[in-house]
Amino acid sequence: MRSFLVEVGYHRSLTLISFHVVRAHRDVNRSSSLAGDENRYALRRRQERAVYFSSLNLTAWRAQRYISGGRCHGHIGMTFKIGVSIYSVQNRSIELLLEFAAINHFESVELWSTDLTEENESVLKALSANGRSLSVHGPLLNLGKSEALETNIMALRETVDLASKHNASILVLHTGIIDGTGPTEVAEGMKVAERALSATIDLAREKHVLVCLENEGYHENDLIKNFQQLLDLVKTFSSPSLGVVFDVSHANVAGGVKNGLETMGQTIRHLHVADNLGQVKGHHMPIGQGNIDFGLVKGPLHGKEITAILEIEPTTEWERNLIGGREILRRNWL
Repeated sequence: MRSFLVEVGYHRSLTLISFHVVRAHRDVNRSSSLAGDENRYALRRRQERAVYFSSLNLTAWRAQRYISGGRCHGHIGMTFKIGVSIYSVQNRSIELLLEFAAINHFESVELWSTDLTEENESVLKALSANGRSLSVHGPLLNLGKSEALETNIMALRETVDLASKHNASILVLHTGIIDGTGPTEVAEGMKVAERALSATIDLAREKHVLVCLENEGYHENDLIKNFQQLLDLVKTFSSPSLGVVFDVSHANVAGGVKNGLETMGQTIRHLHVADNLGQVKGHHMPIGQGNIDFGLVKGPLHGKEITAILEIEPTTEWERNLIGGREILRRNWL
């Protein structure tokens, strides 16, 4: 399959690509290596989508990515996978998420820790067997509140264990809010948060789970109010088991995307992606409907292997929004 298109230059005709897709269909039907209706159906869907996107004047090389299911490598050395959060799926159905990811070849999924239940055990095993990477969004804790310290530590350690059990390599955490907004309250809250994380990082390293703290800063009483503060918290530990999940849409609301990337670039290990107009209301819009320049993401993440999770507010057109959003990212990052 790769030999069909990879050498084809930019903006070749749809007729030529269609010819190769027809040949691909024939090879799929003959191939014993793709046994099973589900695999053949998934591959055919990628082939059909390759033709569709080529008609939108995408390069044949990009169309080939849809057929091969290969990773994308940016011209500047950034290797990325694109996944989808259960947040973006109608009714938050795990079964629907995994079916959608398989058919449309999303390489990763992100679940919340509350989804990792015994009731979903068989579905979670299927996820691991299908080779998609998993990240877990942890519970929404207020790490800076002293009265919740012991409870938070217990919750963090339990979530690390849970993530490890299901072979999740990344655990996403919010630092939450504090009581008060002044510098004294913030300083005290940071010390409490450090204690909570200190009791968790060694376990995360032992379990091979990367804890990533997410940028927020758009609530008046957020513990972490700016990028430098988040960077300082991560650097306090100097641990390979602690990094940053850079939420592009949050940054567009609070602090600026370019500023966030420049400030925290070296500590960014994971991405959450949605669009917006720089306002808190509706800040998880479909990509392309806001004013974010996603091309800004490439430079500061040079040389990194990054998973970008689409975290778009679900609507009746959630599938179309996710597939279209992925293509916009690829156009910006290839």
